[in-house]
Amino acid sequence: MAINDDSLAIASQMKLPPPFSKDFAHIQVIIETPKGSPGKYVFDPDLQLFQLTKILPAGTVFPLNFGFIPDTKADDGDPIDVLVLASHSLAVGCWVECRIVGVIQAEQQDKGKEPERNDRIVAIPIVSHEYELIQTIDDLGPKWIEEITHFFKYYRSMSGSQFTPLGVKGPKEAIQWITQKIES
Repeated sequence: MAINDDSLAIASQMKLPPPFSKDFAHIQVIIETPKGSPGKYVFDPDLQLFQLTKILPAGTVFPLNFGFIPDTKADDGDPIDVLVLASHSLAVGCWVECRIVGVIQAEQQDKGKEPERNDRIVAIPIVSHEYELIQTIDDLGPKWIEEITHFFKYYRSMSGSQFTPLGVKGPKEAIQWITQKIES
């Protein structure tokens, strides 16, 4: 199916959910890249479509579902990144209401550029049963943090960039950071 003027008109009328649920208890996340995918997908806000932008080397896949919080702008200029813990992959473009368990604070430096913050929120779908006992990022353990940050170091190094973990914070600090990054 080709993209034509009619399908673009329909896409331009799509509306993303607000960053938080009505009671501010949860965040709204749009999935860009599913867990287990070798492809990296990025949302194009002008076309309201997801574009395949990168394919990982053979045998490498994304370890978690990756998404973003609509109507936010992180320090790197993109919407806030979210790592969504689920036992299975979530579909590209699906909308997931999540509870926040923390944030991985990090800095990345693209080749020839100054370093910039690129923190990742860690969240769990509110409908998840597997992770219902996880309340804060600390409940995931230091090995989990090490494995995820190792993936990001490897992933960024493939494009000549560096990823430097700076620490982890709990849900309260993550929520405060998100509220500062909401676009009006």
